[in-house]
Amino acid sequence: MNQYIIVYVMGIMLLSCAPQASFNDPHVAKPEESTHHQLHLDAPPETALLGQLFGSWDAYLVSMNRDGSWSSDTTNYQWQWYPILDGHAIQDDWIKLEEGEDSVPDSKVMGTNLRIFNAPEQQWHMVWIDRTQRKSQVYTAVNSDSSVIMSGENAMGRPVRNTFFNINPDHFDWKQEWTFDNGTSWVVVSKIQCKRKD
Repeated sequence: MNQYIIVYVMGIMLLSCAPQASFNDPHVAKPEESTHHQLHLDAPPETALLGQLFGSWDAYLVSMNRDGSWSSDTTNYQWQWYPILDGHAIQDDWIKLEEGEDSVPDSKVMGTNLRIFNAPEQQWHMVWIDRTQRKSQVYTAVNSDSSVIMSGENAMGRPVRNTFFNINPDHFDWKQEWTFDNGTSWVVVSKIQCKRKD
Protein backbone atom coordinates (compact mmCIF):
# COMPACT_ATOMS: atom_id res chain seq x y z
CA MET A 1 0.00 0.00 0.00
CA ASN A 2 2.81 2.43 0.88
CA GLN A 3 4.32 1.85 -2.55
CA TYR A 4 1.11 3.00 -4.27
CA ILE A 5 0.96 6.09 -2.07
CA ILE A 6 4.55 6.96 -3.00
CA VAL A 7 3.77 6.53 -6.71
CA TYR A 8 0.66 8.72 -6.39
CA VAL A 9 2.42 11.50 -4.49
CA MET A 10 5.44 11.50 -6.77
CA GLY A 11 3.15 11.49 -9.81
CA ILE A 12 1.51 14.65 -8.51
CA MET A 13 4.99 16.13 -7.98
CA LEU A 14 5.88 15.26 -11.55
CA LEU A 15 2.80 16.92 -12.99
CA SER A 16 3.31 20.05 -10.93
CA CYS A 17 7.06 20.39 -11.56
CA ALA A 18 7.72 19.26 -15.10
CA PRO A 19 7.80 21.86 -17.88
CA GLN A 20 4.58 21.69 -19.92
CA ALA A 21 5.89 23.43 -23.03
CA SER A 22 8.88 22.88 -25.25
CA PHE A 23 12.37 23.93 -24.28
CA ASN A 24 12.08 26.64 -26.94
CA ASP A 25 9.27 28.48 -25.12
CA PRO A 26 10.73 31.73 -23.74
CA HIS A 27 7.99 31.86 -21.09
CA VAL A 28 9.00 28.56 -19.49
CA ALA A 29 11.80 28.44 -16.92
CA LYS A 30 14.36 25.95 -18.15
CA PRO A 31 15.45 23.19 -15.71
CA GLU A 32 19.01 24.51 -15.64
CA GLU A 33 17.68 27.83 -14.29
CA SER A 34 15.72 26.20 -11.45
CA THR A 35 16.70 27.26 -7.91
CA HIS A 36 20.19 28.14 -9.10
CA HIS A 37 21.26 24.48 -8.90
CA GLN A 38 21.21 24.49 -5.12
CA LEU A 39 19.88 22.09 -2.55
CA HIS A 40 18.02 23.50 0.43
CA LEU A 41 20.17 23.91 3.52
CA ASP A 42 17.75 21.62 5.39
CA ALA A 43 17.83 18.86 2.78
CA PRO A 44 19.41 15.65 4.14
CA PRO A 45 23.17 15.83 3.56
CA GLU A 46 23.01 12.51 1.71
CA THR A 47 21.13 14.33 -1.06
CA ALA A 48 24.36 16.10 -2.01
CA LEU A 49 25.83 12.97 -3.62
CA LEU A 50 23.41 13.21 -6.56
CA GLY A 51 23.12 16.98 -6.15
CA GLN A 52 26.60 17.15 -7.67
CA LEU A 53 24.97 16.26 -10.98
CA PHE A 54 22.89 19.43 -11.34
CA GLY A 55 23.33 20.78 -14.85
CA SER A 56 23.48 19.31 -18.35
CA TRP A 57 25.42 16.22 -19.40
CA ASP A 58 26.23 14.51 -22.66
CA ALA A 59 25.39 10.83 -22.16
CA TYR A 60 26.74 7.97 -24.28
CA LEU A 61 24.90 4.66 -23.92
CA VAL A 62 25.96 1.19 -25.05
CA SER A 63 23.97 -2.01 -24.54
CA MET A 64 24.61 -5.72 -24.51
CA ASN A 65 23.29 -7.76 -27.45
CA ARG A 66 21.23 -10.90 -26.95
CA ASP A 67 24.27 -13.06 -27.70
CA GLY A 68 26.24 -11.45 -24.85
CA SER A 69 28.41 -9.25 -27.06
CA TRP A 70 28.41 -5.48 -26.71
CA SER A 71 26.93 -3.30 -29.41
CA SER A 72 29.41 -1.21 -31.37
CA ASP A 73 26.79 1.53 -31.66
CA THR A 74 26.68 4.32 -29.10
CA THR A 75 23.41 6.20 -28.60
CA ASN A 76 23.76 9.84 -27.62
CA TYR A 77 21.45 11.50 -25.12
CA GLN A 78 21.40 14.58 -22.98
CA TRP A 79 20.73 14.24 -19.25
CA GLN A 80 19.55 17.34 -17.39
CA TRP A 81 19.50 17.48 -13.58
CA TYR A 82 17.91 20.17 -11.42
CA PRO A 83 16.49 20.70 -7.91
CA ILE A 84 12.73 20.66 -7.20
CA LEU A 85 10.55 21.06 -4.10
CA ASP A 86 12.54 24.10 -2.96
CA GLY A 87 15.79 22.18 -3.16
CA HIS A 88 14.67 19.14 -1.13
CA ALA A 89 14.43 16.75 -4.09
CA ILE A 90 15.92 16.18 -7.53
CA GLN A 91 14.42 15.77 -10.98
CA ASP A 92 16.32 14.72 -14.09
CA ASP A 93 15.21 14.54 -17.72
CA TRP A 94 16.49 11.93 -20.17
CA ILE A 95 16.53 13.53 -23.62
CA LYS A 96 17.03 11.77 -26.96
CA LEU A 97 19.09 13.89 -29.32
CA GLU A 98 17.83 13.88 -32.89
CA GLU A 99 20.23 12.57 -35.50
CA GLY A 100 23.11 14.95 -36.08
CA GLU A 101 22.01 17.43 -33.41
CA ASP A 102 23.72 18.43 -30.20
CA SER A 103 21.22 20.83 -28.67
CA VAL A 104 18.11 20.38 -26.57
CA PRO A 105 15.51 22.62 -28.29
CA ASP A 106 14.85 20.29 -31.24
CA SER A 107 15.20 17.11 -29.22
CA LYS A 108 12.65 15.01 -27.37
CA VAL A 109 12.27 14.33 -23.65
CA MET A 110 12.03 10.55 -23.41
CA GLY A 111 11.61 10.21 -19.66
CA THR A 112 12.07 11.79 -16.26
CA ASN A 113 13.09 10.72 -12.75
CA LEU A 114 12.04 12.08 -9.37
CA ARG A 115 14.43 11.42 -6.49
CA ILE A 116 14.16 12.30 -2.81
CA PHE A 117 16.26 11.08 0.13
CA ASN A 118 14.40 9.85 3.23
CA ALA A 119 16.72 10.45 6.19
CA PRO A 120 14.94 8.22 8.77
CA GLU A 121 15.03 5.29 6.34
CA GLN A 122 18.52 6.19 5.09
CA GLN A 123 17.49 5.55 1.51
CA TRP A 124 16.30 7.27 -1.64
CA HIS A 125 12.82 6.92 -3.08
CA MET A 126 12.78 7.26 -6.86
CA VAL A 127 10.21 7.12 -9.64
CA TRP A 128 10.93 6.84 -13.37
CA ILE A 129 8.31 7.53 -16.02
CA ASP A 130 8.80 7.63 -19.78
CA ARG A 131 6.77 8.33 -22.88
CA THR A 132 7.34 4.88 -24.39
CA GLN A 133 6.21 2.50 -21.62
CA ARG A 134 3.84 5.06 -20.02
CA LYS A 135 4.26 3.31 -16.69
CA SER A 136 5.84 4.36 -13.42
CA GLN A 137 8.78 2.35 -12.12
CA VAL A 138 9.53 2.69 -8.41
CA TYR A 139 13.01 2.27 -6.98
CA THR A 140 14.76 2.61 -3.68
CA ALA A 141 18.45 3.43 -3.53
CA VAL A 142 21.28 3.73 -1.04
CA ASN A 143 24.45 5.77 -0.97
CA SER A 144 27.44 3.46 -0.81
CA ASP A 145 30.69 5.35 -0.40
CA SER A 146 30.70 7.59 -3.48
CA SER A 147 28.15 5.51 -5.44
CA VAL A 148 24.35 5.36 -5.50
CA ILE A 149 22.84 1.89 -5.97
CA MET A 150 19.20 1.65 -7.09
CA SER A 151 17.03 -1.46 -6.76
CA GLY A 152 13.62 -2.14 -8.28
CA GLU A 153 11.81 -3.61 -11.28
CA ASN A 154 11.68 -2.36 -14.84
CA ALA A 155 8.47 -1.92 -16.85
CA MET A 156 8.46 -5.64 -17.72
CA GLY A 157 8.70 -6.65 -14.07
CA ARG A 158 12.33 -7.74 -14.27
CA PRO A 159 14.47 -7.04 -11.15
CA VAL A 160 17.15 -4.51 -12.05
CA ARG A 161 19.97 -2.72 -10.31
CA ASN A 162 21.22 0.68 -11.49
CA THR A 163 24.42 2.19 -10.14
CA PHE A 164 25.87 5.71 -10.39
CA PHE A 165 29.62 5.62 -9.82
CA ASN A 166 32.88 7.43 -10.60
CA ILE A 167 31.06 10.67 -9.79
CA ASN A 168 33.19 13.77 -10.14
CA PRO A 169 32.55 17.38 -11.25
CA ASP A 170 32.93 16.66 -14.97
CA HIS A 171 32.17 12.96 -15.39
CA PHE A 172 30.11 10.09 -14.02
CA ASP A 173 29.30 6.53 -15.02
CA TRP A 174 26.07 4.55 -14.82
CA LYS A 175 25.31 0.87 -15.33
CA GLN A 176 22.23 -1.33 -15.32
CA GLU A 177 22.42 -4.94 -14.20
CA TRP A 178 19.96 -7.81 -14.58
CA THR A 179 19.80 -11.00 -12.55
CA PHE A 180 18.95 -14.39 -13.99
CA ASP A 181 19.21 -16.31 -10.71
CA ASN A 182 17.02 -14.36 -8.27
CA GLY A 183 19.74 -11.97 -7.19
CA THR A 184 22.59 -14.42 -6.60
CA SER A 185 24.56 -12.77 -9.38
CA TRP A 186 24.13 -9.73 -11.61
CA VAL A 187 25.05 -9.09 -15.24
CA VAL A 188 25.74 -5.63 -16.66
CA VAL A 189 23.46 -5.07 -19.69
CA SER A 190 23.74 -1.30 -20.26
CA LYS A 191 26.45 1.27 -19.58
CA ILE A 192 26.41 5.06 -19.79
CA GLN A 193 29.35 7.46 -19.71
CA CYS A 194 28.47 11.08 -18.99
CA LYS A 195 30.48 14.23 -19.59
CA ARG A 196 29.38 17.63 -18.33
CA LYS A 197 28.45 20.06 -21.06
CA ASP A 198 30.28 23.38 -21.24
